[in-house]
Amino acid sequence: MANPNAIVAGVSRLSSPDGAEVRELLAAVPNGLRVEFDNGRHALLSPVDPSSAVYAEVLDELRRMMISAYIEVDPATNLVTRVLVPSTVRISGIVGVPEGGLDVELEVSQARHRLQPNNPDYAELETALRQAMQKGSFVVVTENDAHEIIDVRPASNPLLPEVSEAAATSPAILDEALRAVTPQRAQQLFNMMGAQSCNPVTVPAPCIPFLYPDDGCWERAHQMCRIMIAAGEQPSKIWIYGNLHVSTRNNPNCAVSWGWHVAPTLQVTASGGTQPMAVDPSLFTQPVPVQQWNAVQGDPGATLAPSDASVFHRSKTAVVQYDPTYAQTAQVLSTYRLRLKIRSTGPAGPPPYRNCP
Repeated sequence: MANPNAIVAGVSRLSSPDGAEVRELLAAVPNGLRVEFDNGRHALLSPVDPSSAVYAEVLDELRRMMISAYIEVDPATNLVTRVLVPSTVRISGIVGVPEGGLDVELEVSQARHRLQPNNPDYAELETALRQAMQKGSFVVVTENDAHEIIDVRPASNPLLPEVSEAAATSPAILDEALRAVTPQRAQQLFNMMGAQSCNPVTVPAPCIPFLYPDDGCWERAHQMCRIMIAAGEQPSKIWIYGNLHVSTRNNPNCAVSWGWHVAPTLQVTASGGTQPMAVDPSLFTQPVPVQQWNAVQGDPGATLAPSDASVFHRSKTAVVQYDPTYAQTAQVLSTYRLRLKIRSTGPAGPPPYRNCP
């Protein structure tokens, strides 16, 4: 059964009406700061728990975003012991794995999500996931920092930014009609993108959470293209699909696994013509040829697909989504900023991780 000490709901009230900062409120309430949820429940943030200030800021941001929070409480005191940021998604695939359990594909997510066989609620969670996939309904899925699914609940009237969807028209990423840039300009643009990286502890908007490589590549790529277009350039995108596995110092386990990935590209002048180069601060410190970007992701059989910069998401079956107002981009950026913040203030601390090669 679902964890009886967990609350999955929207945050209806945390800050005071006069707009006081949540850290100030927390310091002013010796018995704990009351957090109220839209399902009628409430919980308390302890003023002496060092995690409470971070939890308060995360919950207040989720309130502003009007999306659900996952909170675990101590049943004896009703004090918050854990906060996670769930995803309101549809289930696009469920596959059994040889070692037991299920790989679950979320729409939209690049990460590998696992339902582990040792989860005491395995049967209940599997049923909820399979029913949601069969019906095409939205569910609120919560996972821990290792991307192990721990909670699945129906989504009641999910508030999601609108995106348009259509069959892909396969624009050519190698089209030399795109205006090329010099290698120096490409590096300048790369540095411009890297400068947008979030401080992993404070994650101030509108920073880009490159230091959370686990998931969210499509919103990072869309935001980077937005910035490059505003700078007068003509980026495109390159998508890769496969069994991807990448080493990184920005994950506590020193690696991430993806089902797909995407990055902006630029046409860059080279001897004898131009070549497409990927701009991906989550993997590199400079622009690299698309072939090198492909090779580092660990699957020689991976499939590449180009698109123009306007494509927000491209599925494996070539269905594309557009986000011309950047409304969904902003929401997804906020979500992964919060996940980076929670990870950075947890036991592992902020990235990069010294234990990683």
